[in-house]
Amino acid sequence: MPDRLPPGLLLASQFAAGAANHALPGGIGAHAVTVRFLRGRGVPLDRATASIALYCPAKSVARAIVLMVFLAASPAWRLGELIPDGRTLVPVLAVAGTGAAVAGVALTVVRPLRRPVTGLLRTALADARLVHTRPCRVLALWRGAAAMPLLQGCVTAPGTAVAAVPAPGSLAVDAALVFTLAAFGSPVALATATVIGFRVLTDWLPLLPGALVLSALIRAKVL
Repeated sequence: MPDRLPPGLLLASQFAAGAANHALPGGIGAHAVTVRFLRGRGVPLDRATASIALYCPAKSVARAIVLMVFLAASPAWRLGELIPDGRTLVPVLAVAGTGAAVAGVALTVVRPLRRPVTGLLRTALADARLVHTRPCRVLALWRGAAAMPLLQGCVTAPGTAVAAVPAPGSLAVDAALVFTLAAFGSPVALATATVIGFRVLTDWLPLLPGALVLSALIRAKVL
C-alpha cells in the first residue's frame, strides 16, 4: 500500500485481524478486518482489495525463499531430491492449466466479471510499481513477508516447511509439524508436546488481547 497510514492504528488493526482470523478460516477474517480498516482510512475498495492480493503472493515468495535457505543449509536434505518427477509434475501442470483455462473462459463468457477483475488487476499492478519505487516500502513489504517464516524457523524449522505447503485447517498443519519433527528423529511424544506448546504460544495466548483490541476498534468506529 503506497498510502501513508497511522502506524499505531495499523498495528492495532493487525492485532484485531489476528483475533478475527480465528472466527473465519483461510485468512478471510484477517483480510476482512484489514480491508475494513483501509476503507475507514479513505482507501478505495479496489485499492484496499488489491493490497491484499499483492501481499499474499509476496508472503508465498518470501516463505519459499526462506524454505530453500533452510533446506540448503541442512545436511539431511538435497534440493535435487525435492524436484518432483514427471508422474507428479504432469498432473500438477494439468490441474493448473485447467484452472487457468476455466478462469479465462469465465472472464470471456461472464461479462459482469470482466470489469471488476480487470480493474483489480490494473490497480494491483499500478500499486505494485509505485510501491517498488520507494525503498522504504520495498523494505517494509519484503521484510514483513519474510519475518513470520523466519521467526517460525527460529522456534521450530518444520514450521517454515509447513507454512509453504497449502493445507486445509490447522489440524492438518499440526499433524504435518509432528510428522516432520518425528522424521528428524524427535520422539513422537516430545514432537506432539512441542507442537501443542507452539500452538498455545502463537495462537491461543494472543487471542484474548486481539479480541479486546478488535472490540475497542469497533466501538471507536475505526473498523
